[in-house]
Amino acid sequence: MSIKLQIIKALVKQGLGKATGKPYFFAEASAVVHGTNPESGEPEFYVGTFLLPKGQEGLKPGMYTAELTVTSGRDGKLEPRFVRLEPVVAAASESRRAAS
Repeated sequence: MSIKLQIIKALVKQGLGKATGKPYFFAEASAVVHGTNPESGEPEFYVGTFLLPKGQEGLKPGMYTAELTVTSGRDGKLEPRFVRLEPVVAAASESRRAAS
């Protein structure tokens, strides 16, 4: 499954765990998900944060298509997980490339 989202800001967090003293590293992004209400067809927007996929910690703000999968969380609940983000290329940019 894929969705379109806009990354506003990406933040890498790293340090040492207080309880264990072990190093930790993760990256999360603040984003706006651009969706459509299935009943009304009206645009809907959802704001929140999510963990960036490994290897994509350096993503810049912009529009992306996100590939999702479903995993089981620690509490046994099913949760969506982002597995890959691809930049959305603006139609105007593609038109200029095609004309070159």
